[in-house]
Amino acid sequence: MKYQLSEEYIKKRKRGMLVAAFMFGAVAVFLSILGVATKNYGMFVGLIFLVMAWQYYRGMKTWVANAEKLRFGFDRQSLLFSGSEFESKMALSSVKKVVVQTRKNHPISVLLFPASGSLEKFEGIDDMPSFVGSIKGIVGDSKVKYARFFHR
Repeated sequence: MKYQLSEEYIKKRKRGMLVAAFMFGAVAVFLSILGVATKNYGMFVGLIFLVMAWQYYRGMKTWVANAEKLRFGFDRQSLLFSGSEFESKMALSSVKKVVVQTRKNHPISVLLFPASGSLEKFEGIDDMPSFVGSIKGIVGDSKVKYARFFHR
């Protein structure tokens, strides 16, 4: 079965990035006006913040375009990631521990801890209970832990 990021998750992340870009823009305008009024270097700092706001906005547009094409799937003992320009595979046999973070007994995110020491976090997937069940079926129940709090 193929999984993808939910529309609700994409909209939530997009909204957060737009708010951050707006805040950079507001600081840029404030510093530019302050710099012109005081005849100081605030205008140049404001221009730097304006460039940062523009870069953040462009990054958000790119992230949304790529997030809509991101797909997850399973192939025997592997988790497959595929996007518009890449395809990657992660062997689930090398996973030491799986932590399923839940809210009101509904899985919100999955943390995979491979033997290499890295961390892979999956959140915002459309059918998260089915995704967790597929991982649990491959990895085994003994390696799966359920966490009730989000302090990881």
